[in-house]
Amino acid sequence: MLLGGCAGKKIEGRKRERPAAYAELPAAQRQLVDEGRIDVGMSTNAVYVAWGKPARVVAPIAPGTFAWIYVCHDTTARSGWKYREVPARVGRTYCYTFDRDTYFVPIAYECAEVNFEANVVKSWRELPKPEK
Repeated sequence: MLLGGCAGKKIEGRKRERPAAYAELPAAQRQLVDEGRIDVGMSTNAVYVAWGKPARVVAPIAPGTFAWIYVCHDTTARSGWKYREVPARVGRTYCYTFDRDTYFVPIAYECAEVNFEANVVKSWRELPKPEK
């Protein structure tokens, strides 16, 4: 979900950033982290290595609790007018509507929330991409 393309290289870089934290993970958690996945019971270090730095941290609601919010980037198709420049008879140019066209707009949206209690994942969820 959060990973694509060169994500494996990013995970390797984060493992080099926090080698001791990665080495201390149980084998099952190391396997998940290597795949860019997380699970309940993981430490903040494990989540950081698997998914990277969160876009924002939500302040504690209760003592010892906090959440990390991740943002994904994508593109969405939009429809608009395509313009064509046409020469005028007196040497000037002007634009007029030629046809409908589709173009792509970059979007950023919250795509995951990880809830921690005492620096351990208590729950997490993926958030859907917003509708057009």
